[in-house]
Amino acid sequence: MPEFPRVLEEILRRQSDDGGWEKDARYVSTRIQTTLASCLALLQFPLEPHYLERARHGAHFTQKMWERLPQDPEPALGFELVVASLIEEACRMGLPLSHLRQDSRDIQARKLARVTPDLIYSPRLSIGFSLEFMLDDLDVEKALHLRVANGSLGDSIAATAHHARLSGDPTSYAFLRRIVNTYGPARIPYAEGNLWGTIWTLYNLDLAGLLSTHKDLAAPHIAQIEQHIHDEGISWSSHVAYGDGDDTAIGFHVLDNWGSEVNWDLLRQYERDEGFITFRAESHPSTSTNANVLTAISKHPYDGSRETSEKIIRILLSWRNADGFWTDKWHASPFYPTSRAMLAIIRAERANLPDLVPTIEWLLRNQRDDGSWGFFESGTAEETAYAVQALTHVFRAGYDIHDSVFLAAERYLIRANQHGYDDHPKLWIAKSLYGPISVIRSAVISALALIQGIGSSASA
Repeated sequence: MPEFPRVLEEILRRQSDDGGWEKDARYVSTRIQTTLASCLALLQFPLEPHYLERARHGAHFTQKMWERLPQDPEPALGFELVVASLIEEACRMGLPLSHLRQDSRDIQARKLARVTPDLIYSPRLSIGFSLEFMLDDLDVEKALHLRVANGSLGDSIAATAHHARLSGDPTSYAFLRRIVNTYGPARIPYAEGNLWGTIWTLYNLDLAGLLSTHKDLAAPHIAQIEQHIHDEGISWSSHVAYGDGDDTAIGFHVLDNWGSEVNWDLLRQYERDEGFITFRAESHPSTSTNANVLTAISKHPYDGSRETSEKIIRILLSWRNADGFWTDKWHASPFYPTSRAMLAIIRAERANLPDLVPTIEWLLRNQRDDGSWGFFESGTAEETAYAVQALTHVFRAGYDIHDSVFLAAERYLIRANQHGYDDHPKLWIAKSLYGPISVIRSAVISALALIQGIGSSASA
């Protein structure tokens, strides 16, 4: 948007030599989506020859990446809705992508088949988070149904920016200006009301028993979660009205462990024959959401939860890769969903440990020489933490793991924790990849505490 020249400078700086944006992104769909959005942003400014040249380079990159889309286990958040609109707008602005129109329209049509038109502007559905897919067909008045307390539409930066561009709405523009001024053009978030980050941070700490020893520090954050329970459970954002199965499951799990009263019937509304969904109208249930539901209901059973737990275990095992790991729509690395699934299955019933032997062996086989784990070019503190969380619980369940595994991991995590997280790779999946620092740091702290708890600490 021409009103934000500082953002233009950042967009220009971030283009890679291959023509695309988000060079370090591990998902093809995130690179395509971010590249198309960046190209269109360049063309919104007073046109200069090198802007057009850069946009064409991005379009060429998109063409090459399109053939690699099947590599993604799941498309990035919003991709099914947004990519067709990005390509349509790119074609209108002269970029040579018309041959991708039909494929992208088919992707969008399959997604929209699950949503009736009258629900597009409903604050009860997550589709409003990607409202920019409407392009010029956006009803700027109906879109205001999605306005939330911070001034955005559905707590979505992109949807709010699109609304501002079409309507000139001063509230949308004021929100965008505040976001740029608060976070800076290099760190604009995809949303602002990060309730899910609080929940996941508390969960990681609780996993290692650290909440009970730091009650004074945890209490305000527990209260924040309690204040945002509504008739759909808990939302990913403190600003939106709809809930989701993932945050409801882990939020309730943390609250119940804390001693808060929880209405488990609110979680049951997310159950389907094919597993628990995260959001209504999503394409496929995710590994991590079903693992997190299993974690919650195994520790805190309700009427019929045993049968549900058995169903989720069957589903999870059927989704496991032949090599022994799981993939997920919310995280680029398999170490996250693999850890969640292992923890859930172990906690559900320790007799299921034999089912996890291929996964345990995969984890042990993939520890790097420096003690870390990492699915891509190098190990990371985050992925190492997830592997340690799973393996310490496997060890407690009776599986023999040599002390050297934990000692090497601990040394790596201590070094990583001292180094910091500013350059940590972005592995979480939204419309582009991102890295929630509080969640990552809490996972590392949790892993170190778990190693010390089993008596394998290098500092013991």
